[in-house]
Amino acid sequence: RLASCGSQVRVCRDGRWEVVTSDNLVPGDCFEVGNPDAESADPWTMPCDAVLVSGTAAMDESNLTGESTPQPKVGIPDHLPAAVFSLNGNAGKKHGLFAGTTVLQSLPGADDTPGQDQGGPNKALAVVLATGMATTKGELVRGILWPTQMVFKFDEQLKVVILFLLLWAGLWIGLTAVFWGHFDPPLALFLSIMTCVMEALSPLIPVMLVAGE
Repeated sequence: RLASCGSQVRVCRDGRWEVVTSDNLVPGDCFEVGNPDAESADPWTMPCDAVLVSGTAAMDESNLTGESTPQPKVGIPDHLPAAVFSLNGNAGKKHGLFAGTTVLQSLPGADDTPGQDQGGPNKALAVVLATGMATTKGELVRGILWPTQMVFKFDEQLKVVILFLLLWAGLWIGLTAVFWGHFDPPLALFLSIMTCVMEALSPLIPVMLVAGE
């Protein structure tokens, strides 16, 4: 629900233009970028990730990027088909429309069919690329709700360091028990073994762990 954005969309299906809810959009749908209600002054939010195929648009992407300057968008060139378009890179900045952003202006292309009074579009046209959690906004929400655990190189090498220290301490404990076990009393032998352990496992290790994190 956090990634969804319920609104009315004017979409072309089977050669006819009709108004549907944004929940019914699927990848590949061609729709008008903007509020289908021409009399409404409310800002219209993109309900999906899309690529602009005709016309121009001005988008407010501050909800996603924090950039307050409106971002101009132009229709995708003919040599770059929408079927293989990716929102990543410079192409996405020029032609991509992202879910959660606000449409400030939407103008049709010069070669578009006549306006709504004759059944055609009167705004810029776009093709749906992704909906719901598959959009850029959905990925952002998913990263907040279920963050990926970060693995540091320090954490990976820490196991090897501790294993080496334990082996080192075990080696000295064994040498102490073999060479001095027959001569020292039990208390002295115990103190010698504890000394070996303390030399291998420094009391400063917890401080080192905190500093490493």
